[in-house]
Amino acid sequence: QGYCKVLKPWQYGQVRGQPAFSADGKTVYFLGYSDCPYGGTQKKWTGLVAFDVGRIGSTFKQQDWRDLTANPKDNSALNRVIQQFVLSPQKQAAILVTTRWLSSSGKPSSDADMATKQDTELSWLNLGGGELQLITNEVSQRVLAPQVHVFGN
Repeated sequence: QGYCKVLKPWQYGQVRGQPAFSADGKTVYFLGYSDCPYGGTQKKWTGLVAFDVGRIGSTFKQQDWRDLTANPKDNSALNRVIQQFVLSPQKQAAILVTTRWLSSSGKPSSDADMATKQDTELSWLNLGGGELQLITNEVSQRVLAPQVHVFGN
């Protein structure tokens, strides 16, 4: 947690999992992760981040990053903690394991709802733009590891 003292609001302390390249090889996607308990925040700070390959080898500035999930760094239900991600075969979408932010009825969850801190669900994000969408919303099951398989030609 020593990195928490020097992070700027747009930075993450770690890269988690395996970074992935876009279909054209010009963009890198990675899971940014920080465990910074400021202001009583118990949820981890995570984001699916993208940057241009051409920036590798130089000092990164805020304008070099694109935080695609834009999670708030707080304890709210909208801080959808991302555990991992995979890209679709055509690399147009990301499939993510996240904490839940909607109730089983599809309405926004309360920040006090423990499911927003403990349950994991499958979500997807169009890498061309848009909001994170919930795929599963199961009270009795827990998502652990997404995989992408290509069937047929």
